[in-house]
Order: sequence, then C-alpha cells, then structure tokens
Amino acid sequence: DEVYGAVDVDEDDDGSAEFLTDGSAFSYFDAGGAGHYGYGIGVPSVTGIPSTEWGAGPAYSVLYDLEDRVIEADYGGLTPGGQYRLLVTYLNRDSGGSTQVMTDLDGRRIHPPLAVRNTSPVLYSFPVPRSSVAEGALRLRIEATSGQRAVVAALMLVEVPSADLTPPAVTLDAPADGTILRGASVEVSGAASDGTGPVPRVDVGITAEGGETAWLPVHRVDPAGNWSFSWTPADGDYTLVARAIDRAGNEALSAPVGVSVDNTPPAPPTGFTVQEVAGALRALWLLSADDGAGAGDVARYDVLRGTSPIGPFDPVGSVGAGVDRFDDTTVALGQEYYYLVRAVDRAGNTGDTSVLGPVAATGAVDTTPPEDVTDL
Repeated sequence: DEVYGAVDVDEDDDGSAEFLTDGSAFSYFDAGGAGHYGYGIGVPSVTGIPSTEWGAGPAYSVLYDLEDRVIEADYGGLTPGGQYRLLVTYLNRDSGGSTQVMTDLDGRRIHPPLAVRNTSPVLYSFPVPRSSVAEGALRLRIEATSGQRAVVAALMLVEVPSADLTPPAVTLDAPADGTILRGASVEVSGAASDGTGPVPRVDVGITAEGGETAWLPVHRVDPAGNWSFSWTPADGDYTLVARAIDRAGNEALSAPVGVSVDNTPPAPPTGFTVQEVAGALRALWLLSADDGAGAGDVARYDVLRGTSPIGPFDPVGSVGAGVDRFDDTTVALGQEYYYLVRAVDRAGNTGDTSVLGPVAATGAVDTTPPEDVTDL
C-alpha cells in the first residue's frame, strides 16, 4: 500500500517550532533539506548529495548517489532489541526512475525491490527487525538495483511500544540436509506461522561455501503459511536457512540445511570393449576420470544394450564405482547387440561411452591352445 500525507507545523515568531516532549520516540530526517526534528532519537548520519531539483520543501528535496548508487543512514542511541517502524519517502523523476532495495548493513531486508518512478512523493512503512537494532544502533543501506542513481526524500524512524515479544515459527523443509541437487532450478520450501496465521515476511538466506549470506524474499506464501522459493544456483556447496519476521519485528530462524549443487556430468569411461565369455558378453572399460579422482563423485556404472546402433538402449545391469566390467548373461545366442556404458554421479548426472557393436554371443567354446613360444 502507498500512503502520502503532508503535515503543517505552526512556527513561532522566531521561526522555531514546538514538538511533543513525551510519547513515542521518533526522528524525522528531511533528506536534502534541514527540517529535521524528533524526540528521543537523534538525527541520523546519512550519506548522499543534497538536491532541490524537484522542489525545496520536505519530501521534495532529496539526497542521491550516482557513483555507487548507494545511500547509507546510521542511527544511534536506540533501545537494544527494541521495536521500531521506518517510514521512508521516495521520489524519483529521472527518466525511467529506479528500483531500490533497503537492508541493514548485515543484509537483513527492510523492504524488497521497489519501483521508484513516481512524480509525487510516496510514503512507505516497514517494520524494522529487532535483530537490526540488537546493539542499540541501526545502519540502513538503500541501493538502486536499476536506474541512474539511488534517491531518498525523507526518513522517519518511530519506536513502537509492543507487548508482543514472541517470535514466529519457521521451518525449511525442502531440500533436506545433505541433499545433492541438480537441475537449472531448485524449489526451496517450508512453513512459517505467528500463532494465528502466516507471518508477513519470510526470507531465505543462501551462503555459498566461504562466502557471505545473501537474504532473498520468498516467491510465494499461501494462506496457511506454506512458502516456496525458486532457486537457480551454480555448482557448489551451500547452507540454506529461512527467516521469518512478524508484524512486531520479532525474528526467527530455521535450522540450517547444507546442500551440494552438481550439474556437471562425470567424465565418460574410456577403452570400452565387449568380448564373449562362455555364452555371455562381457563389457570392459577404463574407469571414469572422476572415479576416485577428478570430481571423485561417480556412484555407479550402468550398462545399456540395444539391437540398433541408434537405440533404444535398455539397462541390463549396474556395478558400483571402481568396478570396470560387467557380464551380460541374458543375451540370445547369435543375436547382434549394441552396448554403451554410462557413468552416473551422486547427483544423477551422466557421461556415456560411444556405442559399440554389433557384437554377438555364439556359444562356441575355444579349445585351440595357443602356439608354442619360439625364438627364446
């Protein structure tokens, strides 16, 4: 929802204005101007270049950043773990506007990407996670993910007294811990509840091995609180965790889940041959370069057989990693067959040999001894 409003303040003869000195603590920051005021919360330190290109009054004067497209605001002297609500006013009359996201400096999301293409100031209201002010300070980061620059017109931080100190519940149910995943897209899912229904905000934290956690909003939440997130990861090891934040700013984390993503097929076996052995056909091969070496993730070898060089090919047997042969005892004597061997890794990726054939079992028994050795 979008709300915009204007407030008139009567000034004294000397130009000063009187504000309440009790009630909820708050701080209004006039970006681009000097009309800051508040009670109980000091004026934040905010980066950016001031501009009155769209007007000189509150909500029309702005701060912007062109170089990094990032504006940071630091508040101090807050109640550690207290409940706060942030009212932010955006105005951007640049051609095409911008898309902006706000987080704290630890990456906790304050608001998702918002299209800022308005000709009049628009006021948004967001709860601040309690964990964002755990140490009595709040550090905000506004980043333009598209457009020429990051822009903000006003910030207002309000302390919200609340009796709700109970965090919501959240789970990450799929994928399971220890899963090896493959495919262009992975469905991450779970559930979140605040006792009476779904929570207003659920994020997924994704940490690549050795990297920092990236928090992303889930894509779907149904009325029962079941949520899902479509993830398109690169190969590697990851830790996933879900985070739920209720309307009072209470936060809960799910148990972490460790997964591996593998979309790289194993190297195919080499040196593939087929020979007759007592009425059967024996397939032999050299192990995949990823069997005990390389990626080291070969799980098995499947032997497939067909009666045409173009298939179809049906599996006739499997052997585990480290095994380099298989005897096909189901052949019909005199029937010509075509074979291939398939290396399969733990994620289900495959690497195939070339098709070999035709070969046939005759049932003949070799009774001819080898020739004598000469020229010793």
